[in-house]
Amino acid sequence: MTENASVNGRRGSEKIVVRDASGRWFFQGYLISDLAWRNKVVAEGGGGRLRWTDMQLYRATDPTKPFKYVLQTTSKSIVYHRADGACPHGLRQTVEKLLRNRDRYEALRPCPECLPGVDAHHLDSLEESAAVNVEQDRPTLYKCRTIEQVIDSLRGRDGTIVGLGLGLLDEAAENDPDIERALAMERPL
Repeated sequence: MTENASVNGRRGSEKIVVRDASGRWFFQGYLISDLAWRNKVVAEGGGGRLRWTDMQLYRATDPTKPFKYVLQTTSKSIVYHRADGACPHGLRQTVEKLLRNRDRYEALRPCPECLPGVDAHHLDSLEESAAVNVEQDRPTLYKCRTIEQVIDSLRGRDGTIVGLGLGLLDEAAENDPDIERALAMERPL
């Protein structure tokens, strides 16, 4: 997260705050590529996506750090499940607690497996003391010394990089000449 959400290129270094499951971390750097806004548009625009991944790639500028790039991926979800349902997902929360963050509350959608056919406004019909299991965002950080490590971090289980990762690298290459050079290199199979 930066104060300026646009891709910074080389306009200067700023304090960057990122997070993973263990907490919030900061470093000096700038944003190279951000695909989070594209996913937000799809989710808010009714694109039908219940789960997606946001990605940001940063360049660290502090020469005392052992890494040059920071890749943040966040698995996002707007799905909630029956508290006593067959789906083993989510964190148990009361409707009262969910109402404290009205934007999040209104974005939540019922799980199509354990709550089939349930209206998107199902939460409104529940008592405030009722509980549901809400899927949580899962942020992951990769501190990378080289762009090759960034690329390896984007690979799936089968070793390939798919759409979102390719989009992140394409945008990064437009904004960082070192990444552009690294991606243009031919490598043996």
